Amino acid sequence: MAVTTEADTGSPAPRRGADRRTLGWLFIGVLAVYLVSAAGQFQTIDAAQELGAAVSIVHGRGPRSDFPVGPGGGTTIGRGGHPYAGHDIGSSLLYLPAALVPGTANRTETAHGSMLLPSRRGYFVASLLAPVLGALIIVVFAAMLGDLGFDPASTIVTALLVAFTTAIWVYAHVSFDTTATTLAVLCGLWCASRAHRSGRVRHVVAAGSFLGAGVLVRVDALVMAPFLALPAVLLAAGSPSRDRAGVTKRVALVAGPVAAAFAIDLAYNWYRFGSITDNGHTNDGFLRFTPRIGEGLVGQTISPGKGLFVFSPILIAAAFRWRWFLRRHTVVAGSALAATVATLLAHSAIIGWAGDQAWGARFTVPVVPLVALPLARLIRDLRAGRVAFVGRVAVAVAAAIGFVIQLSGVLVDFFAVVTERRLRGTDLSTTTSLTHAAYLDGIVVLWRATTQAQPYPDLTAGWVEALHVARVDLWWVRSAQDSGWNLVTVVVPLLLAIVGVFAFTRMFRGIHRDRRNGASPRVTPPA
Repeated sequence: MAVTTEADTGSPAPRRGADRRTLGWLFIGVLAVYLVSAAGQFQTIDAAQELGAAVSIVHGRGPRSDFPVGPGGGTTIGRGGHPYAGHDIGSSLLYLPAALVPGTANRTETAHGSMLLPSRRGYFVASLLAPVLGALIIVVFAAMLGDLGFDPASTIVTALLVAFTTAIWVYAHVSFDTTATTLAVLCGLWCASRAHRSGRVRHVVAAGSFLGAGVLVRVDALVMAPFLALPAVLLAAGSPSRDRAGVTKRVALVAGPVAAAFAIDLAYNWYRFGSITDNGHTNDGFLRFTPRIGEGLVGQTISPGKGLFVFSPILIAAAFRWRWFLRRHTVVAGSALAATVATLLAHSAIIGWAGDQAWGARFTVPVVPLVALPLARLIRDLRAGRVAFVGRVAVAVAAAIGFVIQLSGVLVDFFAVVTERRLRGTDLSTTTSLTHAAYLDGIVVLWRATTQAQPYPDLTAGWVEALHVARVDLWWVRSAQDSGWNLVTVVVPLLLAIVGVFAFTRMFRGIHRDRRNGASPRVTPPA
């Protein structure tokens, strides 16, 4: 579909969005930063269990996970008396390449039999998956903005804001399955929006496949899937008629992969626990339904302890352009908005709406790029001088605050902070998460680190050793603390930094080239 300028420009229509080369440099630059700021470890028992299942599959033992048994964070005893992770199979499949690397598993003989757990190398290799998935989220987000008609400069600036001022950065650092879910559902909406314009069957099938992948990673993505698939079913008026299939056929093509993924989830439940409805969380009290939906909505959106708009304040700026976005791209915008509302309502209906022992409300991470889509219009208006001085200052302040908040989550092992608070008897429960600004703990720890003070005072040396507490939660700093500075801990981060600077330089040169060729911040697709 050709891209045209708005009526007030009167100029020829330039190429839409950033080209593939510029997007490639964006991916390399963001990935370099994400790799430098990677943890090199798993902060969560959930991801550890999912990796454990992958290791077990590689060694021919089936998807077992030899971790402690218990509700919530522990494994559950299933068929044959074996422990299984209470999570869907998707993440374990993603970890299979890491599990194939030699030396990524430790076998231990116990009185109860043989145990197979990931090794330290296994955790390190698998921890690199989150930065890759995070960088892909940013590139797909930028590509979708280009498809929506935004000029290269506005597209790239918006993508960088999402990359480094929202919770996406922290979840590219922390190993959680929500990062993979976010990528899958965003790809699903991207392909659905392309199908909306083109009517091509391959775009419809791709949308369903990505949404199905999201369900395979986290079954609760099923709540978002029907809404994100809508653009693939409701074709735009200008889509080529020769590529149009009937509504029934398009529904079948997009729903088929999602239904198949859901069936695999149910079969996996039956394989592990003998029931298609038992996913290992049957006895988890945090997943029980609650009538206090209002608390969950407030907690997930604006509470100091877990709020989406508190932890990613740049999304507040994006909210000022949602009216325009709904008017200009009605189907795609309505799809993203409906999926966001459905996700918030679904998780508000359970006691553990916050997904505690995590950064912010982790169940809201998949909606971050969806909510951020209209931000590109605001950036375009800023570049075109259409925003008042107060507005420009507000956007800059929101971006700066968001960057500091994410930095505190990236540089500090937040799970260790929560564990330390639990040892003191001041654990961050779902209730206190409404009022306690949890990211402040990370900022306090950073401040203590700069003054060379003990990051977690009042803890005995034994507890500090047990928690493996590090002042800065970066893989190369941890390695240097364990074995001293060496070529790996010095040269590799330096090379990644050089690669990042080079990639961003080439990326901005590409934007400048596009501008010389006529790209304008006023570019939009026709209504």
